[in-house]
Formats: sequence, structure tokens, C-alpha cells
Amino acid sequence: MATFVLIHGAWHSSWCWEKVVSPLENLGHKVIAVDLPGSTLDDKTPLEEITLKSYTDHVVKIIEEQDEKVILVGHSLGGVIMSQTAEYISDKIKGLVYITAFILRNGENMNLYKESDKESIASLEFIEEGKGALIQSDNVSEAFYQNCDSEVIKNVISRLVPQSTQVFTTPLEITEQNYGSIPRVFVKCAQDRALTVNTQERMIAAMPCQKIYTINTDHSPFYSKPAETVEILNAVVKDFT
Repeated sequence: MATFVLIHGAWHSSWCWEKVVSPLENLGHKVIAVDLPGSTLDDKTPLEEITLKSYTDHVVKIIEEQDEKVILVGHSLGGVIMSQTAEYISDKIKGLVYITAFILRNGENMNLYKESDKESIASLEFIEEGKGALIQSDNVSEAFYQNCDSEVIKNVISRLVPQSTQVFTTPLEITEQNYGSIPRVFVKCAQDRALTVNTQERMIAAMPCQKIYTINTDHSPFYSKPAETVEILNAVVKDFT
């Protein structure tokens, strides 16, 4: 059994894991789905105060409250947050799971891959003089949730929030001594139209992982393929022993 800490991606919050948490708990695991600063509709943190550091400070605090080492799971932007957090408290982390997530090298930022992913159909709408961004409403369903049920999509879109853009451009600061000491696996999503599989594979080639899983679905496997997502997360426990 393991303790999982789940980190959501941009525009989302802990609710995106709602179809995953209970099944994992039913398998005997402890599961903590994180709400990052500014990620919920009632959290009015100004966009300029939402930074990679504010994210990692929040996640570090949660992990340090646990009695055992945790398995960190990050989706999309959550991969950047997870990597930086791992650098700070590598002794508290058993393994890292990137679910169609940005896995970066030291000194890289998320925009490096986001802007070079020419196959991605995710289009941004910038707000507050560029401090924040939203996914354009006319393509959010096709970019993120094309394999999801229509009711799920309707419910999800109503909860999306603006994302601070400075997090996209902040360079990752990791070392082999700390971050590099932690085993990591990657979960590819083969039908992803937001972070396309070619870009996922390009990142993996630059940052090799101990194991790679594949789900034949969109950018949101926790909704489109929750059972497979749970199955993989349960399996990685053995990968990290």
C-alpha cells in the first residue's frame, strides 16, 4: 500500500481526480488530491501571486505532514510542479508518475515544449495583461476531453479557472543528486490533442524514465479512462519498491 499525492494541471483543481481517488482508496492506498493556490472558484488569489514557488511550497507542506514517503503523481503542468517539489524534498518521495505531463530538464520551462508542439490544438486566451490565460472555449472540449462523456465535459468546463502564465515561463531548477535520485515513470496518452504524443515522446527521450505506460485516450485519462488510470497507479507501487 502507498500514499499518493495527486497534482492537477493548469486550469483544473483536485476535483479532476474524483473518479480515481475512491477506487485507489478501495485498494488500500492513502490518496491526497491537492488544490494548488488559486485553483478553485472560491480561491481569489491574485494571478501575480501564483508562482511555481507558491505551488511547490504548498505541495512540500502537504508531503512533510505525511508519516511515510509518498508517490507523487502529476498531470500536464503538474509534472513541472512535481519535479521542482521533488528537488526540494527528495528524501520524502518514493517515486514520480508523469501522466501526459511536462517532464523537463534542468533550466527548461514549460513553454519550451508547449510552444513547439505544432500538432497541439489547445489555444489560449490571455487575460489581465497576459498575467493569466484560459483555454479558448471553442476548442477546450476537443483539446482536453474528446473521449469523455458529454455530461462530464459540461461539469468540468464549469469549474475551470484562469491559470497564471508566469508558471509557464519559470525555469526548472533540479539536480541529479536530489531529483535525479528518485525513480520515475511516464504514462503516455496516445490520443492527446493538447500535449501530443510526439511531444510526450520527445520529452521522454530527453528525460528517460524507468518505465513507460500507455493509455489510448485523450489528455484527461482520469475522466476518459479512470479504471485504466487506477490500474496503472496501483501497478507503479511495485515499480518503486
